[in-house]
Amino acid sequence: MSKTRFELSSVLWFRRSTNEWVLELDGSINDTGLTIRFPQPGTLTPEEAVGLPTLQQSAGWLFHNPDTGVELAEDHPIESGEVPDAENVKEANVGALKEALLDAWKNNAEEEKQNRNLSEQLVRAEARATKLRALLSQHGIAVPDGL
Repeated sequence: MSKTRFELSSVLWFRRSTNEWVLELDGSINDTGLTIRFPQPGTLTPEEAVGLPTLQQSAGWLFHNPDTGVELAEDHPIESGEVPDAENVKEANVGALKEALLDAWKNNAEEEKQNRNLSEQLVRAEARATKLRALLSQHGIAVPDGL
């Protein structure tokens, strides 16, 4: 990576049709042109809108359920009584959801790797079993079907 800084232009404008502020970023990164719009409620002041507060709003609660793993719930799991033994309870804002998603992807990749290793071990074991059956058969030892 040679370039680590990219200049983008920005403008905050009010969209009357939807009664909202829009923070717009425009520019290019390497050869990719982009325009990104972040709408914010029209009830905010312009100074508040540029802070993009709705990106930090909570989508509920993210927590670890000892019985099922990571879960997302609209109501606090302990206070609502739904999961009284919930652990690591935190607000499910953008950052927390991103972290949970990245962890899930990482765990999924590790599980896939373990499954591939197990599959490879199974193939090798089946090959050894086939050779063993052939060897036993050469010596006149009957091998029951299914073994």
